[in-house]
Amino acid sequence: MNTTERTLVLIKHDAILRGLVGTIIDRFEKNGLKIVAGKFKTGISKKFAQSFYMNSKEWKLNVGTRTINTFNYYGYKPKKCFNSDDPVEIGNKIYVWTVDYLIKGPVLALVLAGPFAITRTKEVIGSNYINEQTRGTIRADFSIDNIISANSGGRAMYNLAHRSSNVTEAQKDINLWFKQREIGNYTTAYEIIHKSRQIS
Repeated sequence: MNTTERTLVLIKHDAILRGLVGTIIDRFEKNGLKIVAGKFKTGISKKFAQSFYMNSKEWKLNVGTRTINTFNYYGYKPKKCFNSDDPVEIGNKIYVWTVDYLIKGPVLALVLAGPFAITRTKEVIGSNYINEQTRGTIRADFSIDNIISANSGGRAMYNLAHRSSNVTEAQKDINLWFKQREIGNYTTAYEIIHKSRQIS
């Protein structure tokens, strides 16, 4: 059974400015993922960023709820920061801040491919929420920001990277950032060895 998937990853401007691009790519490659497309983008428009990020009530509810949980976990009052305890209203503010964050500087967009690539990138990048983070993930190991400090300052957390959440979203994201002719393919040494073992 072919378990290969393609997914979009963005290495954001805070990672680029801190010289973490090579380190982040190394994490992906060491986890069996290969780069099949790449694009360095500057001057991303607000309209493009708004079309990229989910702006649904479901997304806002999820983000708002998890943000409230993080604030409460560490003993902070979310209402003091957001002037609301409604998760959808909080999620809407975070959406606006997230768009502003994406357009703030250069971005390296990558299409990664490999077995269960969508799940694998989620595991490698890790969670935004400090009470959910696990050491060994990109965000837990390299982030110098946190949601409470960032949101209290009226901005999104500088979280180094973005990844697609599911197959449908990955296809939409890839189509938005890349033309089909810009995406290639090749066989890695791992794939050659794995295939030869299956045959033998």
